[in-house]
Amino acid sequence: MTGTDEIKKVLNETCIFAGISDAPLTEIAEVAEWRSCEQDEMLYEHGDKAIDVYVLVSGTVRFAFGNRTGTLSSGTVMRSLMIFGWAALVPEHPKRLGSAQCIETSKIILLPGDPVRDILRKYPVDGFRVMERLCGMIARNFMEQHD
Repeated sequence: MTGTDEIKKVLNETCIFAGISDAPLTEIAEVAEWRSCEQDEMLYEHGDKAIDVYVLVSGTVRFAFGNRTGTLSSGTVMRSLMIFGWAALVPEHPKRLGSAQCIETSKIILLPGDPVRDILRKYPVDGFRVMERLCGMIARNFMEQHD
């Protein structure tokens, strides 16, 4: 199995990419890259420009929301197949809403926001499905943070 095939397999198991057509899934896998991070490594911090989306393949990452004073909430512990850093899929690259830190050695797939958005535009039915799922995921995450 090639790197692209492995990435496709993982993406097809995630909540937002599962079941989309093979062509956009292949193109997304082709622009993606594997990344490892060490324990305590910061992937991004509150206020950073949102460039990439992350898929956690193995390990554990803690996400903590920032607020107007710059302090962070206790956050969420993310596990395998969770997607984070989704702000990179929003046009004009907003800033990060919080910080993401590996709390153990982790394996991640990096998805560059602009190319992925371009691919989703090229395949509007699949693109709509992915963005609709992304919106649902974001809404659920925010609701969990405020319960």
